[in-house]
Amino acid sequence: MVLKACTNCMYLSEEDTCPLCAGETTRDWQGFVIILDYSRSQIAEKMGFEHNGKYALKVR
Repeated sequence: MVLKACTNCMYLSEEDTCPLCAGETTRDWQGFVIILDYSRSQIAEKMGFEHNGKYALKVR
């Protein structure tokens, strides 16, 4: 399993195209956070995440 990060929204998936925003994905990313309840998460609010899931912290 190779996770790739979206260069637009930083969502992590195994797809070549982001399933959330249809953006391009890359294997060049660092760190990740898992959002379980984005509506109550301060981290999701600060980083602009509007869906639950795995997100990269840094995408190049």
